[in-house]
Amino acid sequence: MEKNLVVVYESEVGTPFVVKPVGNQVLLLSPGMELTRLDVREQNWNNPVGMRPLEGESRFCYLGMTGEEVSGETMFAFLIKLFDADCYDKSNYKILLDTFTLWGISCPYEPLNVRILLYKREKDSLTKYHFMGHNFNDYMCGSSVNMAILLGETLQLIAMTGLFPEINIEVRQGDLESYEYGGVETMLSEMLEDYKSISLNFIKKEVE
Repeated sequence: MEKNLVVVYESEVGTPFVVKPVGNQVLLLSPGMELTRLDVREQNWNNPVGMRPLEGESRFCYLGMTGEEVSGETMFAFLIKLFDADCYDKSNYKILLDTFTLWGISCPYEPLNVRILLYKREKDSLTKYHFMGHNFNDYMCGSSVNMAILLGETLQLIAMTGLFPEINIEVRQGDLESYEYGGVETMLSEMLEDYKSISLNFIKKEVE
């Protein structure tokens, strides 16, 4: 793989691509996927928060360059996006590691500190639950328990990659009710009990 090519990932599902200029066009390259030509327009790239892709349109986030070490925070945000996508085959995380090896992408093998904020939003008489952190914000979940399961499965996969020797995570209550937050705490603790590289610290909101 050539060095100094741009690596991006699709902003909704996290699929990584190498961006390669060829003549007067730009190609998206990813092992095992059909070669794709990118229509280079402003709306194809990561736009300000709140700007959603049109139906059938992709936007991309910058990950790094081929042959480059990216920060642990950048790698974690990418993995959160990739692993919590419904279309990701969760048995194939090793293929991702092979892809990174092919592209020469790595991150520092050192402990990582992460803050995850839980929150909920009301829309059309429905409550949707979310988790967010530095450079990531998940899909909507219909209950706090489903959100906890999604987050737990995602963190399990991140631990299984072996990219980080230790991940210290603060899980903040945000605007969840105490009973909702308690359910999340119980679920995550049970799901990650056997994953020794992950340490959870649950931070309850201050009561005035």
